Amino acid sequence: MQSASLPSHYGEIETAIESGVASLPVSESVVDRAVDVLRPFIHDVSDAVGVECIAAGAVYAGCLLEKEKQRQADVADVFGVGEVSVRKYYQEMLDAKDEQCSDPELVSRMRVLRP
Repeated sequence: MQSASLPSHYGEIETAIESGVASLPVSESVVDRAVDVLRPFIHDVSDAVGVECIAAGAVYAGCLLEKEKQRQADVADVFGVGEVSVRKYYQEMLDAKDEQCSDPELVSRMRVLRP
C-alpha cells in the first residue's frame, strides 16, 4: 500500500522485494519485515540508487530480523547485485530503522546484527 508521502520509486522497490523473495526459501514475514525496514530509509535514498540494490538490502535485513538464515551471496544473486551492495544497504536500513523504532527488543536485535 503506497502512501502519498513515499517517493515515486517505492512501488518498484516493493515489487522487486516480492519478486526476489519468490526465489528464496523465506517466509512471508521476511517480506513484511523488509518493507517495514525500507520505509524509514527510503526518504533518504536517491532515485539514482538501483531498485534492486535497495530491495536486496531490505530482504537481507528482513531475513536477519526474522532469524531466517540467508547468505548475502544468495540474496545478491537473486537480485543481480553485488554482495557489497547488500551489505551497504542492509546496514544503512537498520541504522534508519533503529532511529525510529520504539520496540526495545527489536532495537537490541538490530544492534547485535550490525558489524
